[in-house]
Amino acid sequence: MPGRQRRGRIDYRSGWRGHEAASAYEEDLRREESEAGWLGETERRLLADVVDRRFDGREIRYLDFACGTGRIIAFLEERVSSATGIDASPEMLELARAKLTKAKLICGDVTVDSSVLPGRYDLVTAFRFFLNAGETLRSEVLRVLHGALADDGIFVFNLHSNSWSLRSLSVLFRRHVLGQTWWNQRSFLQVRRELRDHGFQVIELHGYNFLTGKGVREVGALRPAARVGWDALRGRLPDRYGPDWGDEFSRRAHRALAPGLSILDVGSGRLPTVSVGRRPAGCRYVGLDISRAELQRAPGGSYDALVVADVIEPLSALVEGFDLVLSFQVLEHVKPLDQAMENLRVYLRPGGRLVAQLSGTFSLFGLANQLIPQPAATWLLRRLLRRDPETVFPAHYHHCWYSALERMLEPWTAAEIVPYWMGAGYLGFSRPLQAGYLVYEEWVRLADYRNLAAYYVVDAMR
Repeated sequence: MPGRQRRGRIDYRSGWRGHEAASAYEEDLRREESEAGWLGETERRLLADVVDRRFDGREIRYLDFACGTGRIIAFLEERVSSATGIDASPEMLELARAKLTKAKLICGDVTVDSSVLPGRYDLVTAFRFFLNAGETLRSEVLRVLHGALADDGIFVFNLHSNSWSLRSLSVLFRRHVLGQTWWNQRSFLQVRRELRDHGFQVIELHGYNFLTGKGVREVGALRPAARVGWDALRGRLPDRYGPDWGDEFSRRAHRALAPGLSILDVGSGRLPTVSVGRRPAGCRYVGLDISRAELQRAPGGSYDALVVADVIEPLSALVEGFDLVLSFQVLEHVKPLDQAMENLRVYLRPGGRLVAQLSGTFSLFGLANQLIPQPAATWLLRRLLRRDPETVFPAHYHHCWYSALERMLEPWTAAEIVPYWMGAGYLGFSRPLQAGYLVYEEWVRLADYRNLAAYYVVDAMR
């Protein structure tokens, strides 16, 4: 049950120090080059063009500021008379050194001591720096670099997220909906104003874009998604819409069962996740639910003990009391989910396991449920899907998406999140609506937009 690393905001003065950070940065560059080699080729072509046109064979004293692991200086060092790279991370410079033949590398922070730059330069580059550096740091660096340029020197840098590009829609979604606040973007007007404030004059602007590996998947998913919609119009749903809805959860839950386990069933109410007849011998089965009435409606003998409480309330009596925690279609009704997940973790003994299924925040029905008042939602479910109103409960969908679940599961020893897409059942009353939804669902599934899945199965070990 492997987890995934989470990105975070980087402090550009110190965040890239250490071998782990430097190696992660280098790996990001390799992945970017493999997915979008055209990007690196474009940058190298533009740099070569600037050198050829602007200097026309003259000697060039060159500085690569924030040179990192040497991607840019390694390309330019043979095209200039002398090349110097500077970075505040000795570990990044260690990786850069292996790529270079004659360039000089300096470890230092020019905003603290500008004297580390030995002279003035005809050409200065700074790539992958100004987008994510803070305003104060940007200002200090621009002041130092302006002073380090020769009178007719050229400063070349990139901005790898333009707030006027189509990509900005994705960044806005990530920042304001998913809470991934480390995603930054800036416009050319903002950058030009900042450059002018520090004495620079913009003489050239080159825009370029590329289709990432995910972008290729997005385009490639359009045709099969349309085919799924066409099939749905003729009454044929994708194979995943078989009779075994919830089968992924059931398989994992039953594989986790063993004789003698102490099991906590969270939010089970009148329908225990594992019926009495399917429990191994010697198991102790405890039901936790906010409603005593729901627990008492369960068939006789369903539970060995009842706990009437909200799952977000820490209960010291349950700490390290269970080998297995089960929860089926309950956690989307909980807020804050982060607190509930931490409670479930401490209720488990070391090595204990959580198996849960929940609905996704950004599923079609999840979004509708958040927008439609509860009485109206209950009426619609009864009228359109013949749902018993007593089985419809208010849902919060708090942090019920893939990357949010990843963050919550970081304290666990191991965790796996399985997204799956089966939301079309809510539109069974209208074949055209269902077909249209399936085009969308199949597209996001094939494009691997995990945050938009209809459901998630969480399998985690304390």
